[in-house]
Amino acid sequence: MPVNTDPLALIDAPSRPRPGNDRTQRQRCNPTTRRRRGSVSVWRALAFGLASVASCLLIATAHAETADSEVPLWAQRMLSKTTGARMSQLGDDRVEVVLRVQLGADASRADGSAANPYPTIRAGMAAAVDQLAAGKPTKLLIGPGTYREAADDISTRLGQVRETLLIIEGAGPERTVWTGADVVAASEWQDIGNGVLATDWPHDFGHAAPNWGPPDFLAQRSEMLFVDDQMLRQKLIEPVEVTRTGRLRVGSRTGFAYERLPVSDPRDVLEPGSFGVAERDDSGEWSNRLFLRPESVSGFLQSAVEVSTRPTLLRIDGPKENLVLRGIAFTRARSHRLGGPIGPLDLDQMTDLLIDNCHFIWNNSTGLRLTGLRITIRNSRFDYNGDGGLNFDHNRHIRLEGNTTNFNNWRGHWGGYRIWAMGGIKFHHTEFNILKDHVAIGNLCAGIWYDIQCEHIYVENLVSAYNTRGLFLEIGNGPHFVDRSILAHAPNIPLHLMITGTTTVRNSIIYNGSDQAKTRAEREKERANTREPWQTPTPVFDVLNKRRESSWHATQRLVRPGLNLFENNVIAAGRSESMLAVIEPGLDYSEHNHAFKYVGRGNIFHLAGASESDPLFALLDAKPEWTKQAGDLADFRSWVDESDAVFANPAFANPSVLDFSIPANSPLARNKQLPTRAIDPDLVQAAADFFKWAEWGAFNDHLRRLR
Repeated sequence: MPVNTDPLALIDAPSRPRPGNDRTQRQRCNPTTRRRRGSVSVWRALAFGLASVASCLLIATAHAETADSEVPLWAQRMLSKTTGARMSQLGDDRVEVVLRVQLGADASRADGSAANPYPTIRAGMAAAVDQLAAGKPTKLLIGPGTYREAADDISTRLGQVRETLLIIEGAGPERTVWTGADVVAASEWQDIGNGVLATDWPHDFGHAAPNWGPPDFLAQRSEMLFVDDQMLRQKLIEPVEVTRTGRLRVGSRTGFAYERLPVSDPRDVLEPGSFGVAERDDSGEWSNRLFLRPESVSGFLQSAVEVSTRPTLLRIDGPKENLVLRGIAFTRARSHRLGGPIGPLDLDQMTDLLIDNCHFIWNNSTGLRLTGLRITIRNSRFDYNGDGGLNFDHNRHIRLEGNTTNFNNWRGHWGGYRIWAMGGIKFHHTEFNILKDHVAIGNLCAGIWYDIQCEHIYVENLVSAYNTRGLFLEIGNGPHFVDRSILAHAPNIPLHLMITGTTTVRNSIIYNGSDQAKTRAEREKERANTREPWQTPTPVFDVLNKRRESSWHATQRLVRPGLNLFENNVIAAGRSESMLAVIEPGLDYSEHNHAFKYVGRGNIFHLAGASESDPLFALLDAKPEWTKQAGDLADFRSWVDESDAVFANPAFANPSVLDFSIPANSPLARNKQLPTRAIDPDLVQAAADFFKWAEWGAFNDHLRRLR
C-alpha cells in the first residue's frame, strides 16, 4: 500500500560509469520492415559511415547547439503574458475583509475575527458569501485541523458574488485537511468470523456511470474505507451483472442494463485488507451493513477507521470569477464518476482561478474537473484519485506549473477501465495551454492526454512514466511544442501522435521497455499469455494520421496534418521492445497524403539487444500491420526525412527505474539540452508500492526488485 508522501522533486543523480556495451554503435537505419534486403537505403549508408563513438559525440554536440534555438513566437507570448490567471486581480492587496475559521472555536461568540473565529468552514463560507454579495473582496483563513464537513453552496447569482475576489486559504495542505470521511470507532464493529468485522450501514450511495462507461459494476461504486490512513480494496457483496444497451458511438443513446446476482457471504468474499457493503434492505442477514477484513483483527482496536460519506466538500453553484484556493488538502470525497471534491460535476466556467499549494488526493473520482478561462495551478498534487487527477474541458489560457498527477484511476482499474476519458491530466478543447515542470507517474491510464481540438500547446520539462500512455496528442491542429521532457515506459506507447497538426518534439528522452535480463522470446511469450490489449509489442513513439471516417471524433473540426519535427532527442528502447518508431501518413486518404511530413534532425537512436535484421522503423498503410506500402523506400521521400540519424548506446545508468543519468564517456555527455538525470528513487519506489496495492502487473520487469 503506498504512503501519502509530499511531491517529490526531480533530482540530478551523480554521473557514474557503467559497464560498456558491444553494441555502442548501431550503424544502420531501416525505416521499413527490411523485407527488401537487397536495396541499400540512404539511412543505412549514413549509419555505416559513422564509425566511432567520437563521431557520434561530435554529431550529437553539433545538433545540441542548433536545437537550443528560441521557442516559437506564439509560445513566447504565452509564456510572457497571455496565459494563466491575471495575478493582478488575485492579490492580497485587493482584500478588504478577512474572516477566520478555527476548528473547535466557540460558535456562540464567533464573528470571524482573530479573537472569535468561526468553528466550521460552513459558517465561515456563509459569512464570506455575505461580504462578496456586497462587493467586498474577502479572504477566508482556515486554521490547522481536519474538517469533516461539506460547505453550503456558494451561489454566484447573489449580488456581486460572481465577480468579487474570494481567497480561501489554509495553513498548508499537511495542516489544513478538508475530508469527506468520518471516523467509525473500533467499538462499533462486530466480529462475525473468519477475520471479518461488521457495522451498521445507514447509507444508500448506489452506483453511477456515464453512458460510455465503465460497464464493470465495481467501477461505478463510490465507497471508500481507510484503516490507519491506508485505503482498503473494495469487493462486491451485492454483485450485479451489467450489459450495455445500444451501440457506443458519438451521438448514440446508449446506456446500461443491470441484473442483480445472489448476495455473497462477506466471510467468503473478503480478503485481508479489503472491505464491502450491503446497502439493500432485501439482502437477508447482510442487509444494511458494512464489512471489513483488516490485516490483523488482534490489533484492530488500536486502529483509526474512517469511512467516506460526503461526495462534495465545496459546492460552487454557477460560474465564479476571481477565486483563489491555497494551502488546503481536499481528500476522501466519495463522489461518483465525473464528480470530485469541488463541484458540482465540474466548476462551471471559472474565470481567473488560482490554485496554489493544494492537495487533491485519495478521492473516489477525479481530483478536480474544470471548465473556464485564465486558470493557473501551481505546486499542487492531484494524486491517488479513483478516476483521473485533473480533467479540463473547453478551456482557454491554462498555465500548470510544478504539479503532480500520480497514481490515479485505481477505481477505474478495479473495473477493468483504463483507456478512455481520463488521464493523469485529460484535456478536451483547450487553447493556449502551458504545462511546465510536471510529473505524471504511475497512472493506471494515460499520463497526459490532449484530445479533441487542443491548440497552441506548450510542454516543458514533463516527466511521464509508468502510465498506460505517456504523452498522447490526438485530433488537434496544434501547434504542439514539447521540450526537455522524459517520456518513458508505457505499454501503449510513451509518445503517441494521432491526427495532429504541426508538432515539434525536441531535447527529450523517449524510452520504452525493460532492460532486465529477459530474452525477447520470453517477453513475447508473456505478451501472448496476457489479455491486456496494450501488452502487444509497441514502438517508442508513433505518428499516425488515420482516415477521418474511422476516427471516433469524425464529427470534429478538420485537422490538417503538417510538419512533425523531432530534433535532438534520444529515442531508445530496452530489450523487451522490437520497434523504435511507426510512421503512418494515411497514404490512401487525400486529406493527409499531401500535407503530412515527418522530419528528424540530430536524433540518437538505440534498440538494446536488437540484431542486424530487426526493423527499427515501420511505415504503415491504412491497415494496422507491421509492413510498408508497396514500393521502394524512395516512394516515401515526400513523407519521411531522418537524414542524419545516429545510432549509439546512450549508456543510461538504469532506465528501467528512471535513472537517465550518464557517464562521462556517453555520446550524450556534451549535450546540455537533454534531461539526462535520475528521477527521485523514492518516487519510483512509491510507484512499485502503488502497483502492488492496485494489483497492476504491467511493470513487473522494471520494478520487481523494489516490491
